[in-house]
Amino acid sequence: LTVNSLADSVFSGEFGAEGETGGLLKTGAASFTLAGQNNYTGDTTVSAGKLSLSGDSNIEKSGNVRLNRDATLDISATTNGTMVNNLTGDEGSHVVLGDRLLTVNSLADSVFSGEISGNGSLIKKGQGDMTLDGINSYQGITRIDQGNLRINSDQSLGGGNKNNSDLIMNGGGLKIFGSFASDRDVYFNADGDISVDKDMSSSWNKIHTGDYKFTKSGEGELIVRNGGDASEISLMNGALTLINLNMNSEKQDALLNVNNGVLNIIGGDVSAKNDLIYITGDSTINLDNVSIKSSGNGMRLSDNVQSTLSLRNQYTDMPILVEGKNSILNINAGDNTTLASNMHKSDESTINLNLMNNSSNWVISQRTDVDNVRNSGNI
Repeated sequence: LTVNSLADSVFSGEFGAEGETGGLLKTGAASFTLAGQNNYTGDTTVSAGKLSLSGDSNIEKSGNVRLNRDATLDISATTNGTMVNNLTGDEGSHVVLGDRLLTVNSLADSVFSGEISGNGSLIKKGQGDMTLDGINSYQGITRIDQGNLRINSDQSLGGGNKNNSDLIMNGGGLKIFGSFASDRDVYFNADGDISVDKDMSSSWNKIHTGDYKFTKSGEGELIVRNGGDASEISLMNGALTLINLNMNSEKQDALLNVNNGVLNIIGGDVSAKNDLIYITGDSTINLDNVSIKSSGNGMRLSDNVQSTLSLRNQYTDMPILVEGKNSILNINAGDNTTLASNMHKSDESTINLNLMNNSSNWVISQRTDVDNVRNSGNI
């Protein structure tokens, strides 16, 4: 059905019989309001003007929802907001939330390049990827339940202040394809992945993972500037910088699992019931002024791994174990550093130690396995 809105109008009846496969095409510059029950399952396209929903009316049974340039979907007068399937929109299109909640069910990959505005919030469901590459101004939270939400700027997630516009990872993933700094906190209500594309850098205020696992993937850099709390982190690729983050794990798994990349930990308290850092791929670990407690190994390397541990402003007595075959661990003890760790390795692996300057100290309290020492410090 094509509705050509030459003047504002309201339809309060039942739109489409139950299971009807037809769709709605809204044309004309005026507003058309659906105020009744909508049963149609075809696509909804707003080519021009405004399509409004009011009361209990929703279009969650509709197929794809598309907004052309300068077209608007307004849900501000609904009772509880609405769910839409596969939302797409051209640059210059608009979704008006008011105080309501918009749930986007991404059954396939989709791109929305318009603006989402209002005091309401956005929930992403469905296994498809949804890309927000416009400048949004909505003030509420963003929650990812399923699939991936792709963003290229902080404004993709709206313009709210950090007290009510945080990002909630509720089972889905965040993919970042731009460089930006955000003042938002990130909360994990389930295991979740944040991916940053190659050559991109994205920084956030704090993360709060609770008992869930946070995975950093992608070849770019992710920075957490102001701490938070975490119990299990995996670095799959790229760089991850954690500043003043408190990490505590009672799990049997390692607190920090590093598959590949660069892990920077600056400040903060880190404690683990089992291994602190478990390394399974070539990587670099930089520790600067970190308080460390571990009941297991402070660092453990698996087979065929080449890794570098750099220490600065650091006292560490965490046990270090290179248990794998054909693995190499290079340790650089830098400024104001005392290394008092017991270090052990398999016969097929190597540990190299570099005491870089006169404020670098190595304390040996018992048998330790080090193959090569370059000493510009103190033993």
